[in-house]
This record gives sequence, C-alpha cells and structure tokens, in this order.
Amino acid sequence: MYVPQKPLDRLFPKAGKKMLFIHTPKCGGKFIGSAFGRRFKTCFSLHHPDLRGHLTYIQYRDAFRKNGWALDDYALFSVIRNPWQWHLSWYNYIRKDTDGKKSGLPDEHALFRNFSFLDYLRWLQDPLITGKPNQYYLNQVSDWFVDEAGTVRVPDILRQEALVEDLERLQAKHGLRLHIPKTRRNQSFFGDYRSEYDSEGVDIVARRHPRDIEMFGYEFENPAASKAHNLIQ
Repeated sequence: MYVPQKPLDRLFPKAGKKMLFIHTPKCGGKFIGSAFGRRFKTCFSLHHPDLRGHLTYIQYRDAFRKNGWALDDYALFSVIRNPWQWHLSWYNYIRKDTDGKKSGLPDEHALFRNFSFLDYLRWLQDPLITGKPNQYYLNQVSDWFVDEAGTVRVPDILRQEALVEDLERLQAKHGLRLHIPKTRRNQSFFGDYRSEYDSEGVDIVARRHPRDIEMFGYEFENPAASKAHNLIQ
C-alpha cells in the first residue's frame, strides 16, 4: 500500500511510502487497519490471488519473485505478541466462533467448545493436522517474519502489547500520515492472561515458542517484551 507522507499524497492513490504489512494473526490486525485507513483496505496484498491470507515473509518473498515484483521496494512491518497471551486469544476465538464460520476451523471449534484452556494446550502437543493453511495456532508468532534460517527479515516489528506507542514510532520513522486511535476497544488486549495458566500450561507454551521467547525477551510474568525498544530501528 502507498501510505501518505504529505497532505497532497491523499489525493493520489499511488503517492506516499510503499509499505507491506506482514499480518500475524491474532495480533491486532484490525487496529493496524484502522490506523492506516482506506489505503490499507485497498492494498493489493488483500486482493491479489497469490497474496491472500496471513502470508509469512517467506510466502510473500516467493510470491513476489513469481510475479516479477520487487519486495525490496516496500518497507515491511509486522507485529509480535506474547505467546502465552496469543494462545489464550486463539482458544477463545475459535471456541466462540460458531461452527467455525469466521476462522474456517469447524473441526477445531467442535473440539474446543468442550475443552478447558488446559485441554487445548495439552491438545497442541498432538493436534489434528489437516494441512489447512489456516492452522496458524500451530506456528510460532515469529514464523511470519523470519527466513528459513530463522533470521528476522522484517525491519520493523511492533508489539501487540503496546501497539499505539509502536505505531507512533513507526509513523515518526517513516514520516507517515496515520490516524492512530488513542484507545483500544477490545479490552481483551489488556486482560491478565496469567490467571488462566497453571505451571503445566506455562511450560507447554514455552516449549512451543522458544524463538519468540529468546528473540523478543518474552517472559510469562512480564506481559510486554523486555527488548521492546529495539524492535523499531
């Protein structure tokens, strides 16, 4: 998408900073969309058949190569989230998604509606593997912005736990004209996920997300990433 940097940029659809959002699921994507506004909704990455869905950096890279586009022309950004909070969000989302209509995961919905949260975490150790591309909860969050060697390839990583502040830093870095909401309506972003865990659940998530925890400094007892201020250069 072309993000306005000057007032006149809003008058021309292809004026402004060329940016691409690597959309990690369950990480504040709607809030990002509200900040970028109409340009976000019309971004070709949401409409081109090779780019639809929550593509990873690797998938975008390969799709751009296939179509002869230059990914280096775009400023890439993405969002990281505390993995313990991320899994609680997934569990609640799919469990409440009647018949799996929004998520496209009807089998998981049928299971999770009878699962406790600990049941879900235990199930992750031997899940139903369907091969569907939307089984995103089986990944690490950082899978969306690393390459095959595990190296971060997206320059600007925002924290879901501090999205307003990090969007403001992203805006300042690139001189963007955004409309960043100052409050967030979804209070689940601020809830204390820790009350839903016992020691077994904490360990299950830690074993599944070693890269997220090591690379971004997440701790179960600390909702925000300890390396927060190093994520936007």
